[in-house]
Order: sequence, then C-alpha cells, then structure tokens
Amino acid sequence: MTTMFEVRPVIKLDGDCVSYTNETDYRQALHSLCEEVETPAFKTFWTVYMQIGSGFWEALADSNSQAEANQLIARLSGLIEDSPKDMIRTAACVWEAIITGSCENNALWEEWRTNLGSCELRDQVYTLTQWVDQVREVCLKLDADTTLEKPFDWEFVPIALGFIEAKSKDEYPGPEDYPIPEDIAPQVIAKLK
Repeated sequence: MTTMFEVRPVIKLDGDCVSYTNETDYRQALHSLCEEVETPAFKTFWTVYMQIGSGFWEALADSNSQAEANQLIARLSGLIEDSPKDMIRTAACVWEAIITGSCENNALWEEWRTNLGSCELRDQVYTLTQWVDQVREVCLKLDADTTLEKPFDWEFVPIALGFIEAKSKDEYPGPEDYPIPEDIAPQVIAKLK
C-alpha cells in the first residue's frame, strides 16, 4: 500500500480556515479577497495531508510556504516502512521507551503524557516509529557494527528519541519538528559507543 500525501493551500480569515483542493479555486478566492474595497486581514499557509484508510485525508502539519510543505512530504515519504512486522516492532519499542522512562529526555515525554494524555501520545507513535526507523537506516550506513551491537529496544530507540526537543508544552512534536536523521545519526552512534 502506497502512502499518499497532498499539499493544500489554506486561507485563514476571521479565525476560520478554508482549505482548497485545487489551485484554481484558491487563486480565485485570493483574487476575490484582494478586490474587496477594504481588504480584510487574512493569512495564507499550506497544509500537508496524508491519506488514511479508505480515501480519508488527515491534516499532518501546516507550513508557511508551499516549498516548505513539499520538503516535509519528501521527508515523510522517506519515512515510510515497507515491512509491517518491522514497523510494529519499532512502534512497540518506541512506546516502551517513552512509557518506561528510558529516554534521555524522559522528563519532557512524561510532561507531555501527563499534560496531553496517553491517547494523544499513542497517535504520535506512528510518525515517531517511521522517524526512528529512518534514523536507524542512516546509522547503519555510517557504522553498522556499532548500530547493531547494542540492543535496539533498550539503547537505540531511547537514544534516538532523546534528540526530540519541545517546541511547545501544549502539543506533542510532529514530524516537522523531528531532527533530520542525517544530522543526528553521528551523535546517536557516539552515544551507542
């Protein structure tokens, strides 16, 4: 099954957001707003959607530019794992690392879980799992011996999750907040040694 992503332009006007599934409708709406005698204050941004289930689309993240949204899609596309068994194993390891408090930044995960709830956290495990697998792939390319030498569940996953930082205490970090795997892989390997 191929994961589908889509970028949709959004206009926010008076607190209401309208998402457009095609460029023509979006441009017409912008044109109409700008033709008004007193142009109302509005904001535009782009939302990245991922297709889930039977044709349903879920909003993943907002971006300030279409280019930024497309970069996020490129990163997310690289996270998609082919083997469901591997993904399930990684997801279990991610959940275990967070719940047992074995992440280096455990206080942060515990604060999020306490303030925002375990249900919300479970929703984050999917993208965290994809990201951890991508970090592992980069680490394997850089130093397979060290990466494979240490237990994946007890050492690799908690170390990788330790690189996620809080942008807000009011929401879990999303894929757009995760460090780029190539940037942190050398540090993950150093901590594994």
